[in-house]
Amino acid sequence: MADIASTAIGTGLTCWVHTAKRRRYIRSLGDNLTALETKMDELGHIYEDVDRLVGRAEGEGWIRTGHAAGWLERVEALQKEAKKTVAEGKQMIGRSSLCGLGFSNCSARYEQSKLAEEKKADIETVLAQGCNFHDKDKVAYEPVDLILTRSLGALSRKKDELQDVFETVKERVEREENRNSVRTPEVRGWLERVKLLLDKEVGEILEQGGLEMEKVCQGVVEDSQSQRNCTSISRSAEEKRAILGGLLGERRGFTELTCKPDDPLMVEITLEPPVGMNSMFEEVWNWVEDESVRCIGIFGMGGVGKTTLLNKVPNQFLQVSHDYNFALRVVLSRPVNLEKLQKAIWEKLNLPEDEWDPSDKESTTSAILKSMKDKNFLLFMDDLWDAIDLLIDLGIPCHDHQNKCKIIFTTRSMEVCNRMKADKRKKVECLPPNDALQLFRQKLGEKTWIAHPGIPEITDTLVHECKYLPLALVTVARAMAGTTDLEDWMNAEKYLKRQVSKFTDMEEEVLKKLEFSYNCLPNEIHKRCFLYLSIFPEDHEIYEDDAIVLWIGEGFLDECDDVHEARTYGSEVFRKLRHACLVEFVRQSALHGETVKMHDLVREMCLWVYLEHGSKKKKVLVQEEVESFRMEGLKKWKDAERISLCLRVLDLSRNYYLQELPRSIWKLVNLRYLNLNIALEETHEVPMEIKNMSNLVVLILSRNFLVPAEPISNLSSLRLFYWTNVSDYWWEFESSEIECEFKLLEVLQMMQSMEEIDITLISPEGVEKLLSFPKLPSHVRGLRLFDCDGLVSFRLSMPFMRRLGYLQCLGLYYCNFREIDVGAGEYEGSYESPGRYSSLDYLDNLERICRRALPFPALKEIKVQKCPKLKELPLNCDSAKNSLKVIEGEQEWLEGLKWDDPASMQVFSTKFVRMEDEGFY
Repeated sequence: MADIASTAIGTGLTCWVHTAKRRRYIRSLGDNLTALETKMDELGHIYEDVDRLVGRAEGEGWIRTGHAAGWLERVEALQKEAKKTVAEGKQMIGRSSLCGLGFSNCSARYEQSKLAEEKKADIETVLAQGCNFHDKDKVAYEPVDLILTRSLGALSRKKDELQDVFETVKERVEREENRNSVRTPEVRGWLERVKLLLDKEVGEILEQGGLEMEKVCQGVVEDSQSQRNCTSISRSAEEKRAILGGLLGERRGFTELTCKPDDPLMVEITLEPPVGMNSMFEEVWNWVEDESVRCIGIFGMGGVGKTTLLNKVPNQFLQVSHDYNFALRVVLSRPVNLEKLQKAIWEKLNLPEDEWDPSDKESTTSAILKSMKDKNFLLFMDDLWDAIDLLIDLGIPCHDHQNKCKIIFTTRSMEVCNRMKADKRKKVECLPPNDALQLFRQKLGEKTWIAHPGIPEITDTLVHECKYLPLALVTVARAMAGTTDLEDWMNAEKYLKRQVSKFTDMEEEVLKKLEFSYNCLPNEIHKRCFLYLSIFPEDHEIYEDDAIVLWIGEGFLDECDDVHEARTYGSEVFRKLRHACLVEFVRQSALHGETVKMHDLVREMCLWVYLEHGSKKKKVLVQEEVESFRMEGLKKWKDAERISLCLRVLDLSRNYYLQELPRSIWKLVNLRYLNLNIALEETHEVPMEIKNMSNLVVLILSRNFLVPAEPISNLSSLRLFYWTNVSDYWWEFESSEIECEFKLLEVLQMMQSMEEIDITLISPEGVEKLLSFPKLPSHVRGLRLFDCDGLVSFRLSMPFMRRLGYLQCLGLYYCNFREIDVGAGEYEGSYESPGRYSSLDYLDNLERICRRALPFPALKEIKVQKCPKLKELPLNCDSAKNSLKVIEGEQEWLEGLKWDDPASMQVFSTKFVRMEDEGFY
């Protein structure tokens, strides 16, 4: 019995659970009916609003949309269904079961309650749709004939309004022209455009619209083609009405309708046909025509043709139609005379002369700004040396100007272009050789050119000596014009080669103009550093790093606290020189960093300034490719104040044929800089006398020198020590050389003055010694391992890499490494390589660099040579972002590199550069 009872109870509970949903619907019938009634009331209100909106639109001739009509019909049907559901439900509510514990006819009540809930959901859906019908154009649309009628009427009214204004302006202009005035270019253009619109374009639209309206009256508007015609004409009418409105607005912006004929907007600038400028001018003119370009900067070295390029722009404006109503061209001075410039603008604007008050800068600027606001203006500024705040300093609006404006200026400084926020910048370069010869011939004159068959040949040399600089070409050509004697030409050729400054007019017309760029350098340190670059030979590529070290050796940067700060300041000096176009970037080298070059005439100017504008002749002497020192060869040095082999600086680097050094070199106790980075065939020992060179700040030696530790420790001023570059001839290492390396590292570790080291190590012991020092690695700027016989792998631990925070260049040459590794797991998520340049040469057995890709955030260049087994680099798409510029290697090696994914290959293949031999290491 117990089992039967248990089973019965369980079955009853199961039934109770399964009927819960039905019981809920049965109990909720009253609530569902109430909710349904509420939604019906809400729907009724929305229905009335939409119906009223439709009725109003139809009263204006509009046609209800299919969506609105369908919605109204659905609402009406749904309201009937909902009312029926409510009525039937209310009848069922009163049928209670015994004692109120249940309901009679439970199934019917369940269905009715469920139906009430569904109807409520349907109403909510329709309500949501009805909320979209809140505007007239949502429930009805305007028929094409009505749109056309309205558009034509609006166009006709705007035409009449513009016609009245046109007649008034025309009458006034003609009256003033009778008084010897001339209509301004913008007024002339406005009258021409308005006449064309009123007489032709607007009339054609109104005529076409009238024909279509006749069709409407004839009842053919329902034709689909006619409807499309009506729509097209209506659209054209609206567009043309907007144009008429714009012309009315232009008229309101005219401050004057006529001007005196002796005050033209622009006058033609006399120019001989420019040579070699067509492509540059086309580029600049395209920017002029682009209304989004407001400010254009033209920059380049002195005498390169910036002014000629600028002057072609206003001349071109005189050949084309335009709507500019203010134009001013000014030649600026150094420093910029803002008061003079503002007065020129004031006068060009025809502002009252008696209101000009330079002492009241705010009022003057405000008056100019007020007058300029409604103008389309052109401002040409030639020879801008410093940036100007056009709005604050002059009252000239620029990038925020509501009308058209164009500001075009020339400058010798790219930095001025940046500070002026030029939208476009154009650097003007020296001419190509053929164009340079053409310019020279043009200025020389054809009569002189054909006077003797030998003249054209000598002309080639003169053009080359001018280094294709237009200013120099014009100066020399004018000096030689009319000279027909070949001997005079030959003498001129010798003169120009020997001393540029003494050639006719060269000092006044060329060197003094180039000197302006020098005078504009920020301070005396920049000027001294720049003049010093003239000690480098003509056409010489100057390594910025080498030049900065020379400046440090000379003491130019002694105001800096340390070598790091001096290098940063030196880099800033070079940046200023590049921006001033006094030097130009040439290339970037893995071993030597960035290189620059001086234009030969800039170098001539530099020497001319250094020689006190030519008053001294033997102040500077540069000796190239020295093979030996002999007293008879030094006699010509006796009057020189600075030579590249003398006094505080002695630089014998890259004299590849020099094999003999006198011991007297080590007795030059006043030297601050000594560079013996030369390719000696044999090992040379630095004598003990070096200990007397107490002023030495920079010591650079090739690795062929044996450096005794004890005398080096006495060099209390030494801050930079370079012991690197292994000669191609120097291959056999003796134990004394390895011992010298070991002891020298110990001494360098102890020297308090030492700030920067660049060193080549040849032994495993030397490498281990360097790795063991706590302080010395932080001063290492360049580290190279050469041979290191017995060192089978090269592992850089994370602690050591952190201590190499100053490292810029890492080179490995002729070592037997199979792998270069950063300790396993040490670089996970935190590795930061300090080096900028990496060079791997003749590592025959090297197979791998690390086991995974590394970030290398500062890496600029990788050089790999004769590493046949190295097939992968530790790089992926996230490596060296925004820093790596070059991957240099042999063509076959570059083509055989493997990458983890195509994306990495695509990124780094653009960095490939085929290797060029750089000599020794």
